[in-house]
Amino acid sequence: MRVQVDMQVWWVDLVALSDPGLVPQVVAKSLGIVEVPGVPLIDTIANSLCLKQGLLLLDNCEHLTQACATFADHLLNHTYSLKILATSREALNIKGELIWHVPSLSLPDLKHIPSLEHLTQFEAVQLFIERALLIQPEFSVTHENAPFVAQICSRLDGIPLAIELAAARNLQIMVDHTFLFTGAVKKIHQLIDDSTLGKLYYYDSTRVNLGLFQHDIDVLWDLAPQDRKSTRLNSSHRT
Repeated sequence: MRVQVDMQVWWVDLVALSDPGLVPQVVAKSLGIVEVPGVPLIDTIANSLCLKQGLLLLDNCEHLTQACATFADHLLNHTYSLKILATSREALNIKGELIWHVPSLSLPDLKHIPSLEHLTQFEAVQLFIERALLIQPEFSVTHENAPFVAQICSRLDGIPLAIELAAARNLQIMVDHTFLFTGAVKKIHQLIDDSTLGKLYYYDSTRVNLGLFQHDIDVLWDLAPQDRKSTRLNSSHRT
């Protein structure tokens, strides 16, 4: 898909939306479109975009597949030059849809964990390390935690977002160096096995559950040393 220089691009993030009926409201808010009393909002959006040349990006549609399909089909049938790009783990299955498969990051074979040198050459592992280093510059993959890093990336299917969240959102509260290198990585793996963290990245035909991370943060926070908790709280309230 080619985007012309004079073409407008609108990005709508649907990841946090759980109610399929609110897709038009989220789109309208992102585009700055005001609802007109007595007129269906989807028609107001279509009328606003009717003569515009633009690309509407509906991001993270997999848990709202039917609602996004109905919404996109309506817009495409009531506008002249609008193009829609939807990111989803499932096709919308509407007329004229072109599907472009984006592969997951490369993963190690869990049956034959490679050496540290070769393990860090896999894209999923590289991303995990990069995000972990942003939180803890001294983090490194060791012989002890390498199997857990490999399994974390594999259990999350090499999905970049899931790996970034697993590394950044959970490692950031593990500020004790010794525990970070061993216990934190093991704990993340355990949470995935227990379907505590794993459920955050669970997809099915009707929904994606990214969760709010509160339960996982509470679990990991309890594991952090008391003096580190105080340091963390003080640093988080600086202005």
